[in-house]
This record gives sequence, structure tokens and C-alpha cells, in this order.
Amino acid sequence: MTHEKQKGLFKCWTDERVGIVLLAEVDLQWSAVPRGHKWFDRVKSCTNQGHFSSVSYYKHQEFPTPSAHQWGGCSATLLHKVARRAKSGGKGETGLGRLSWIKIRGRDIRQQESQTDGPPAGPLDLVVVSAYRPNKEGTNAGSVWNYQRNYCLSKG
Repeated sequence: MTHEKQKGLFKCWTDERVGIVLLAEVDLQWSAVPRGHKWFDRVKSCTNQGHFSSVSYYKHQEFPTPSAHQWGGCSATLLHKVARRAKSGGKGETGLGRLSWIKIRGRDIRQQESQTDGPPAGPLDLVVVSAYRPNKEGTNAGSVWNYQRNYCLSKG
């Protein structure tokens, strides 16, 4: 949480007034990260104007590493005023850590009687997705490619 890389990210987000952040290769098994250092807590320290996040990591690892390091994973985060428009969020159903998404409530569009073309009447929502595609097989047995390959082989 206090790493220079983390501080640099937050400084950039604050300086540039970023509203939507999509990250890939977060490299953490969030269930093994100590309380107070999880993604929610980290982002909370970056803004006092609100935030909403969805994180994804490989959930089929039986034994977490002592450092909580795990290759891969991704996150989607809304900051400041954008966070107030969050409707829902989620992650891939397989537990492979390949995607995180957030649905953002859009404006209500009223279709005029004379208008026949264009978007349908009603709310138009935006879905932002952070997706991660593992690199091809390497020599590291703990690589994302290898543990996702093993998971897929176990499912046939």
C-alpha cells in the first residue's frame, strides 16, 4: 500500500482528475492481502470524493503465497463524481482473474415523436471492462498461462 509505484499511480490519478481506471496484471491474490491494505482501502486513501471498484484474481490457488503475490489479475475502478453513477460491478465467473467490469448509470434518453432513428428511449448505460489475456506458456510453473492451463485441463 505504501510502495512508490502505488503512490505514483494515485498521484497521477489525482493530478489528472482521472474518473475511470482499468488495470491489468495487478499481481495480487486479494484474499491473502491483510485487512487495511486491500484495494478498497488503498483507493479510499486516494480520494475523499467516493470510489467504486471491482477486482479479479485467480481464485483456484489452494495455498496463498506469504507475500500475497500472484501473477495476473485486473481491476476496474471509478473515482470521484464518476463513482456516484456506478450501478453494479463484477468479475468473470470462472475465477481465472481475466476480467473485471463496472456498469455506469447513463442519462435517460427521451425519444421525440418526430424522431424515428437514433437510440431507443430509456437509460443508456456504459459498461467498462478491464480484461487480461495471459502471455503464452513460459518456463515458470507459477505463470498465469500455466495455472490457467491447468485449471482448464482439469475441467476437460
